[in-house]
Amino acid sequence: MLRRITSASRGQTSAEYSILLGAIAVALVVALVFLGSAIRDQFSSSGNAFNPGQSPGAFTPPVSPSGLTWPKTAADCQGTGWQNFPQFKNISACREYVRGLP
Repeated sequence: MLRRITSASRGQTSAEYSILLGAIAVALVVALVFLGSAIRDQFSSSGNAFNPGQSPGAFTPPVSPSGLTWPKTAADCQGTGWQNFPQFKNISACREYVRGLP
């Protein structure tokens, strides 16, 4: 009789698997709720990083490095002039490039 009781309690039952699966599903939903906005912000900001001078949502294909124009003087970078050079993220990067010219 004791042997029958011990052999019947081996292994996990389908109820235990269901509880475990439910706990994993709840943990995933909670993680998505907390990380969802951060992930959305990363996708939005990465899409806007390629075209800093354009409004959000505008799409212009990237220019190949051989087709880029480069500033020759600091005056080319002044005001919003740096935005004419898509290889620069901001006016400081444009000025830094011009300072390094011979």
